[in-house]
Amino acid sequence: MVLDQGLGDIFVIRVAGNVLDNNALASMLYAVTNLGSRLVVVMGHSKCGACTAAQGAFIESQRGGSQNKGTDPVSQLLEPIIHTCGDLARNAGNPGSGDLESAVPVEATVEQNSISTATSVFQALQQNLSSEILGEIVVAAGKYDLDNGTVKVLHQLAP
Repeated sequence: MVLDQGLGDIFVIRVAGNVLDNNALASMLYAVTNLGSRLVVVMGHSKCGACTAAQGAFIESQRGGSQNKGTDPVSQLLEPIIHTCGDLARNAGNPGSGDLESAVPVEATVEQNSISTATSVFQALQQNLSSEILGEIVVAAGKYDLDNGTVKVLHQLAP
């Protein structure tokens, strides 16, 4: 209902935190090559639990907490988002550990993670699609606001 479309109008792939894995990529390739999809949208949302968890893990690691990268599925899912938190902190000038919450806010993490994932999706599609099909594809990053129902377009990639 976010995009005011009915059943069958959109091929939806949901992954917590909008991370790209082989299953999500295979699903996108199926939608593009077999169903004719030409728009791929990586849609984050406000108050994202995965981004909140990644922010917390990043801050804990920066304050001398656990440095271990877990091998469990949730830790693996959060890893690219934690990397995004690190990028945000570096762009904020590597603030001290006391100011990390303001340097790596959850909402900025949601937005940057959507952009980073959309860029990764576009690169993966470039590697897996013919130039003819790729020339018709648009990949966009967006953020859905749970409070007011609006969608903010953050970034768009096209050949």
